[in-house]
Amino acid sequence: MMKRASQRRRGVITLEAILSIPLLVISFFAVAEFGILLVVQQAVTTAAIEGARESAKGATFAEVKTRVNEVLSVHGMTVTDANILMERFDVALTVLPLIPSCTPVSTLALAAGQTRVTLCFALPTGPIQNFLSTFGFTLLGKNFNISGYADLE
Repeated sequence: MMKRASQRRRGVITLEAILSIPLLVISFFAVAEFGILLVVQQAVTTAAIEGARESAKGATFAEVKTRVNEVLSVHGMTVTDANILMERFDVALTVLPLIPSCTPVSTLALAAGQTRVTLCFALPTGPIQNFLSTFGFTLLGKNFNISGYADLE
């Protein structure tokens, strides 16, 4: 009698494994994908903040672009993956348009003595592995507007 019960239980365990393992694998890839996305977002945020700091020191647009590139290069990205919008409260804005579908948006007015660098970043194929494209979900080609602010020195 005990032998039959354990044989039936073995079949249930196999069925549960067949149903749950694919869900666990998909969950693992989703967590990995969003983890990579957060690292990319943090890198772009840091680049925008560093660009704003350079702008606050009175740097030119080329110098801001160089600093943004330095920060992004640590993560295997370059400014060619982003459009840059540099604004100062007393100077007209400067835009580096590289990606036509990604236009940096400036929504808030700057206070006197402030500068802002906005990166409109289109997700590249490099850092994002696109694990979930098989299941109809992709982050490639999505755009993010990230701004960094600084007070003029």
